[in-house]
Amino acid sequence: MKKSVKLLYLIVSLIFLQLSLHASLELDVETGALFSGYNDIRIPGDEGTLFSLSEELETDVIPFYRLRAFYSFNSRHHLGVLLAPLSVKSEGKLDRDLNFQDKFGLLLDGDALAAPQGRAEDVLAAITYDISDQLRLKAGYRILEGGADNDEVYTFALFHYAVLGLIIDF
Repeated sequence: MKKSVKLLYLIVSLIFLQLSLHASLELDVETGALFSGYNDIRIPGDEGTLFSLSEELETDVIPFYRLRAFYSFNSRHHLGVLLAPLSVKSEGKLDRDLNFQDKFGLLLDGDALAAPQGRAEDVLAAITYDISDQLRLKAGYRILEGGADNDEVYTFALFHYAVLGLIIDF
């Protein structure tokens, strides 16, 4: 609901901006019925049990809506916003067991900061291994780079990490 209010605020703001700048604004609204075609799942992708949410379970036809707003500053600059919430619920009971276990995973994590005072990037690529539902091991590589270049100081650095760690979910 908060996203819908923010989108409505953005659209109204763009309309007033368009009126004051003589720019172009386009609003596209869609609604109708959503029918589930194929909706097949296998987790993990190569080892899990393949099953179909649309063929093996019941999925109702549901209403949908989509809102798109495009603002053109000139012939070369455009700004677009899309709101297209979608939630499909399938119900029923499968006549077989499913295998969802995959103990290994890939973790990609990054942070970056840029400001007039300087910049910093911190990126991790790691393999994870599930010991339990609450505990995972991780091993990988982290790179940290950044610094500042201004009137008072010049400093830049690059660090490489070999990472071993634990992830605990509470």
